Amino acid sequence: MLNKKRTLFIRAAYIFIDIFCAVVAIDWVCHLRVDTIPFEPTLANIFFDNTNPFQFVFYFLIFAVIVFNNTAGLYQTRREVLVSLEVWRIILAVFLSCISTIFFIYFLKLECLPTRILILMGGG
Repeated sequence: MLNKKRTLFIRAAYIFIDIFCAVVAIDWVCHLRVDTIPFEPTLANIFFDNTNPFQFVFYFLIFAVIVFNNTAGLYQTRREVLVSLEVWRIILAVFLSCISTIFFIYFLKLECLPTRILILMGGG
C-alpha cells in the first residue's frame, strides 16, 4: 500500500513538473514573439482570457505532452533504463505532442497562429 502511494505521488510530481515547464515555455515563447500575437503576453491573458484565440491550442499542447509522456512510460522511476533510451522516449513524446497539436490547429482552422511559436514551444 505504501509503495502504491509512493508511485502515485511520484507520477503526480512528474506531471506537475511537466505542466509547470510547459506553462513556463509557453509564457517564454509568447514574450519572445510578442510582435506576432494579438494579445498582451501575461499568464492571465495566455491561459484565462477568452479573447486569446490560441488559448485552446496551449491547453491542448499541455494535455498532449502529458498523454504522450505517459504513453512512453516517462512517469515512472526506473533505474535500469539506459539514458539514451530515456532521451529517445522524451524526444519522441515531444515530437508526437507537437504533431498532434499541429493537427489540432488545422482541425480548428486557426490561420493566424505563428509557426515559430509552436516550434519554440516544442523545443522549450
